[in-house]
Amino acid sequence: FEVIAISLDGERDRRKLEEFVRARDLPWPQHYDGRGWRNEFAQKFAISAIPAMFLIDRECRVASNNARGHQLEAEVRRLLGL
Repeated sequence: FEVIAISLDGERDRRKLEEFVRARDLPWPQHYDGRGWRNEFAQKFAISAIPAMFLIDRECRVASNNARGHQLEAEVRRLLGL
């Protein structure tokens, strides 16, 4: 199980993003390219609102793109075989 964050912050907000990650001691990787909504992943997955969440299965397929709350926990358990 791994979490990866994709930042859609622009170049002018880089310092705010770094401070946010540091203040909350976020342990997962943060992908940041400074391109904002033109980020390669935002474009590839047609992200039009944030936060956006994708669960990827063991075969590297998108298993869910809208799991939240209790549904998120159930989907993670299902994908991990728990």
